[in-house]
Formats: sequence, C-alpha cells, structure tokens
Amino acid sequence: MNGTQFSTFEEEIEHLRGKLAEKMEKSKGFEDHFTPKDHAREAIRDYQAQPIEKTIAPHSHMTEGETHRLLKDLKPKHTDTQVEMLVHVMAEKGVKNALSVAEELKNPEVEDDFHRFLVNYILSGHDPRNDVSKEEWKALHMQLFEVVLPEVPDGQPKQLREMMALMEQWYASMQALASDGTNKEKNYYTLELSVSHGSTTASFYCAVHKDYAPLFEKVVLGVFPTAQVRECKDDYNIFHDHAITACSYASTSTDSILPIRTYETMEADPMSLILSSFTKIKKDNEGLALQVLVRPAGEFFAKKYGSMLDDLRKGETMKRVIEKQDTLKETFHIMSSMFSPPKKKDDTKDTTTHTDEVAMKLVQEKLSKTIIETNVRIIASAETIERVQAIRKDLESAFSQFVNV
Repeated sequence: MNGTQFSTFEEEIEHLRGKLAEKMEKSKGFEDHFTPKDHAREAIRDYQAQPIEKTIAPHSHMTEGETHRLLKDLKPKHTDTQVEMLVHVMAEKGVKNALSVAEELKNPEVEDDFHRFLVNYILSGHDPRNDVSKEEWKALHMQLFEVVLPEVPDGQPKQLREMMALMEQWYASMQALASDGTNKEKNYYTLELSVSHGSTTASFYCAVHKDYAPLFEKVVLGVFPTAQVRECKDDYNIFHDHAITACSYASTSTDSILPIRTYETMEADPMSLILSSFTKIKKDNEGLALQVLVRPAGEFFAKKYGSMLDDLRKGETMKRVIEKQDTLKETFHIMSSMFSPPKKKDDTKDTTTHTDEVAMKLVQEKLSKTIIETNVRIIASAETIERVQAIRKDLESAFSQFVNV
C-alpha cells in the first residue's frame, strides 16, 4: 500500500480494483485455476487484514460510539437487512469501516454475504455517485427525525398564536439550509405528518440532508427548547400488502404572487382540521401521510414579486402584471400594441381600480413574509378504492381553509 491512507469510499474501491487487476495480470495463463471472483476475494481479505490505522486517514475512522450504535441497530435485524445496512455503511463510511463492523457482528453468515456483495461490486465497476443524478444522490442521503413539539393547552388562543409565530420564526431560520443567496444547490427539507399502517397515532417528522442534520436540531431546540427530537433509523410505512394507494398534490387557485390565508386571520387552530383527518384512520390496513417539501428560495421571489408590486403601483392591472410574467403572452401583447391605434386620453384616467388596491395590499402582505418553494402531497392507503379516495378527499378538504378570498 506504500503508506497510502484513504479518505473516501471511492479511493478504497479504486485501490481494491487496482489490486484485482494486478492479481489477474499475474495469473495470466492460469485462468482455469483462478476466476476473477477468487482474485477479488483475495484482494478483500488482504485489505481486511491490514490495520485500520494504516489504511484509513484518521478523520475517516468511525468512533467507538458510532460503531456501538450501528451494532445495536444491526444485531436485531435479519440477515438481508443487516447486509443492506452494511452496504449503506460502506457508501457512507468506507469499505474498511464496513468490514470492521461486519466482523464485530460475529455472524459468519452476514459477514460472508457482505463479502459476496463486495466481490460482485468490485467486479461490476459500479459507482453509485456516477449512476444517479445529484438530486437522486441527495434524496438517498436524507436523515429522518421524529419531532414532538410542546403541547398548547385547550382553550388558550393566545398561546396557540404564539406557537404559530414561533413556527414562522423556525421557517425563517431554516433558510440557512440554502447553499447561497439563490440556493443554487437546491437544498431542501421535508415536513411529514403520518399515521402508519398498524398505528392510530399521528406522528410528526422532518427529513433533512445528513450534512444539515446538526443545524436542523440546533434550530428546532433554539426555537422550541422543550421539544423532543429523535432520529428515526427505520422509515415509517403507511402501506400494506395488496394496498390501494391514492395521491394528490396542492396547487394555487390563483397566481402565486397572492398569499394564502394564514393563522393571523383565522379564529380557530388551522392544524386541528388537518389532524382530524388522521384520527379517522383504522389501525390495520390503512395509512395516511401529508408531506410538505420545502426549498429555500433566497431572494428570487422577493425580487420578482417586488418588481410586480412596482408595476401595480404604476397603475397596471393585476391581470396585466401577471401576463407580463408569461413570455408568450407578453410577446403577443407587444405585437398587438404595435398594430393597435393609440388610446384616447380619457381611456387612461383612473387606471388604478379598487381591486388593484386590494391586490397591492395582498402582495405587500406576502412580501412581508419569508417566501419559500413548497410541494404539498397527500398519500393515502386502504383496502378499497372507495375507502382510499374518501381518506384522501377528507384531508384535501381541510386545505380549503387556506383560500384567501
């Protein structure tokens, strides 16, 4: 190894494939006696026998605490799941660390199966970082947390509004996930409310990329000091065998420049209506999930809507301001104005209507908040089409309260 210490999983795989190539070169003429798999197994055994201090850079070593937590999670699982988890360790922490954990399990069957996977992996030439897009790779490295927020006593509207205001502060703080002022890397997180198959209790989850997990915990506990945040090693599951699934997603009923209705203008708790849909889920063979994907948008929308607000102040109608955002419609408008006779002076008086005064106030209201990109999804699961559609539509109806008239 010439004193080389590896820092990444890719470097280790490249090293093992290099050793495999050397062994195959040396055995030319003896192909009937040694297969590529034989050479790959030997390369892995040689690498495993090397002290970890000599093969892995110090900053890449797994700590005793990390190893202990992994073993605690691995041991109760069946063989296939243990191998899958070791593969995940390999991709995240490297080959040597994964081999060490497999050895610590003291389960020859699991160790043998993992070696078999590693042999095939080395021979395949496969590299997951090149085989999936950046977005897919990011999605595969999200970390899931269950979050329990402090309860608000019934009949305490003031405390409820304070809680909502804190959530607004939390959303603003989570803007720190943006890679830069425009969030060029398109970093995002998800908020999820779910009743899993086999349960009747709704749980609240948040998923963030593993690189931002410490920031997420810090922000939650900074805004809600008494909240409980627990990492979920196993994802929740709303599905069951032979389940019928129904999905839907939210879209704006008006142009996105206009705000939706918020808690500030509501008398009741908007979440209570949403949560009521989850209380109707049966324990067996049914499930429901509400997922909100949130992506910080930087200043993009603030600048866009600010420019539209300026046009409204100049006297343009809301319809015209929205049409200007559509390149095709704007092209037609310019062409038609070129061939249309000029308007008379009287036609231009009192251009700012009452409706547009209201529109200006609504746009100003939206611009006073943190604007983020969102994708709202509903996923329901049940035994029949009629039941699954009823579950989905019941939750959908809860969102009518956010329509801003």
